[in-house]
Amino acid sequence: MAGHKRKRSSKIKNLLGTVLSLLLVYSFMVSFATLAAGTTSFWMSVVSDSMSHKDNPNWRVYFENREERRWLLSKYGIPLTEDVLRTYDTSKFPVKEGFQRGDLIIVKGVSSISEISVGDVIVMRGKNGGLPMTHRVLAIWQKDGEIRLITKGDHNPFPLPQEREIQPEDIIGKVVYVVPKLGWPSIIVQGR
Repeated sequence: MAGHKRKRSSKIKNLLGTVLSLLLVYSFMVSFATLAAGTTSFWMSVVSDSMSHKDNPNWRVYFENREERRWLLSKYGIPLTEDVLRTYDTSKFPVKEGFQRGDLIIVKGVSSISEISVGDVIVMRGKNGGLPMTHRVLAIWQKDGEIRLITKGDHNPFPLPQEREIQPEDIIGKVVYVVPKLGWPSIIVQGR
């Protein structure tokens, strides 16, 4: 009987050692990835369908059609310069397929606003401590000598109030890769 207890105790110690080793390796990998990505949030689970292209084939219209672009941007008081009104080939946009709730996004930090372009999908700090928001840059312009951005979820009909005059310091990074469905475990654990 004593030999059986020792074997069981040894198995538990081995299991705990393995778990601690895995946690240490995981912690090292997260630290390395965070440094490599240049952001404290190099991956995030998607908690909404605001960037989904399912049931919304028209998300491209505000980038490709000058009159639709003029109409939408004029609603928010954005100066309608030639640069702001130019149209874009959305087939060349990063993350052109969008993403859905439950996907995992990989985020790269940016050191300068010059790394952000219209069509990029950026992650912004949530207002008043809220969840970060991830939407596509619709336009970039200057206001009082400062760069401003407006974003819109591809699935959303209009920009939300908190994304209408984004300042560079509000940007966490930009999405560089999407892993379908891999964000679900995090969403379930966090109860979102």
